[in-house]
Amino acid sequence: MATANGRIVPDKYPYSLSVQWEAPWRTDRIYRVLESGKKFSAEDMLQLQNDIYSEFDLFFAERAEQAVDHAAHPSTRVRQAADLLRNWDGRMSADSAAPTVARRAREKFAALLLHAKLKPAGVGAEEYHWGMATVWLENVIRQQPSRWLPAGYASFDDVVVESMRQAVNEKGAPKNLESWRWGESNRIDIAHPIFARVPLLNHLSGPGAEEQSGSEYSVKAVTRHHGPSERMTVDLADLDHSTLNLVTGQSGNLLSPYHDDHWKAWYEGFTFALPFSEKAVNGAQAHRLVLTPGF
Repeated sequence: MATANGRIVPDKYPYSLSVQWEAPWRTDRIYRVLESGKKFSAEDMLQLQNDIYSEFDLFFAERAEQAVDHAAHPSTRVRQAADLLRNWDGRMSADSAAPTVARRAREKFAALLLHAKLKPAGVGAEEYHWGMATVWLENVIRQQPSRWLPAGYASFDDVVVESMRQAVNEKGAPKNLESWRWGESNRIDIAHPIFARVPLLNHLSGPGAEEQSGSEYSVKAVTRHHGPSERMTVDLADLDHSTLNLVTGQSGNLLSPYHDDHWKAWYEGFTFALPFSEKAVNGAQAHRLVLTPGF
């Protein structure tokens, strides 16, 4: 079974579990891997948790480069952007430019569709947020309903090409599109809940801003604002072969050796043994902490 915060029940399920689900891209990716017929190990599960493939971003990228290919007179810069998307494998790699182009163009595409609908209410497209918005965009691109085609455009391909043009010419876009690294847009900066607010200590209390691969639509769900609170694999064939790692460490004390000893594993995608049986725990322990009741 795969959840990834996605919908797990059919339309006619008789009980209410939730009225708000996340988009199905991560769930679908997990199922595709699990249904590959391979016999999986605990190590494979860790690899899956660190998977940075984004099906939706690749879907939009493929439609974008096709639209540019069929456009009448796309600019040289738009054609360069399409070429970046053409050779992309859907992996949201921090050092890749294609994810940035695809994401920026998709955001412009959504804004073009929403502008006419939201303008009468005095709401800007940038204020629209919905967890299933990417499903809506997929349906629009596949089905091309005329009610969503903005005025002044002959086809949805024309809207996509315009979204590409706006994306590559936006403020902040580099002259050389190949240098438009996804990691620069997807940095993570974990702040200590207390010391991050203390002058002089704030820069010492966390690992600092780091570029990261992945996105909200990859199994490795990471953005500037959130990420996995832990990565755990329970090996039911051998519980002593289970693994776990936290984000930074177990301690909030800056002077503790356990303050940030998990960070490198979390960031780079490796982990630690989590023994279960008493024998395995005793064999792996580095020290023992005994809590004695007071009187």
